[in-house]
Amino acid sequence: MANIFDRKYPTSGRILFDGGLNTKFEKTILPDNESPDCANVLFENGSVGTRGGTTSVAGSIGSHVGDGIYTRHSNDGNETMVVFGGGDMLNLVSNTFVTVASAQSVFVSGVRVSGDEYENYLFLGQSGTSAYKYNGDFTSHGIPVPQSAPTAATASNGTLSGDYRWLVTYVNSNLVEGDVGTFTVTLAATSDSIDVTIPTAPASFGVNSRKVYRTEAGGSTFKL
Repeated sequence: MANIFDRKYPTSGRILFDGGLNTKFEKTILPDNESPDCANVLFENGSVGTRGGTTSVAGSIGSHVGDGIYTRHSNDGNETMVVFGGGDMLNLVSNTFVTVASAQSVFVSGVRVSGDEYENYLFLGQSGTSAYKYNGDFTSHGIPVPQSAPTAATASNGTLSGDYRWLVTYVNSNLVEGDVGTFTVTLAATSDSIDVTIPTAPASFGVNSRKVYRTEAGGSTFKL
């Protein structure tokens, strides 16, 4: 007659590596890699691990209501906390929240900021605003068109004669060029040189360079 306390599961001597949640057997006979409940663990990369602890943060975002809090993970393994409050975006640096300057005047206080992480970027959005991304640099998601037109004026004696027009595009750090902006009114030149003022963009646009297009005299095709 077998001992009623004999272990019936798993087979004696077997080493199991799958483990995880097991609700089919009495917990006293479960191996070390199985649990009758998984209420206080995390599943990550197919493995079960204990929940992380907590760390006190001395930094403050003032008296603002929090509009969002996220953790951004870098490809190098580092991570940082990003919070939103009072219309500002703040990044945790050495236990202190530091305002992200390029995100100033972008978000509205009291409206939730939604976010999701993908390939080193934290993508952010808020009702009524364009989408943005953050990987240590805060920039617009996509390349906005210039919000103002270039301006042109005759400068001094030169070789240009005829009617000319200009337009500008923005290019981001990934060398992606956006759509063209609004071109100027026609400028008539008579043996002149021409000064062209190119519009600049807010830091949040993420503009790395600009391209200028111009027609030939009396033409309608813009050339880089």
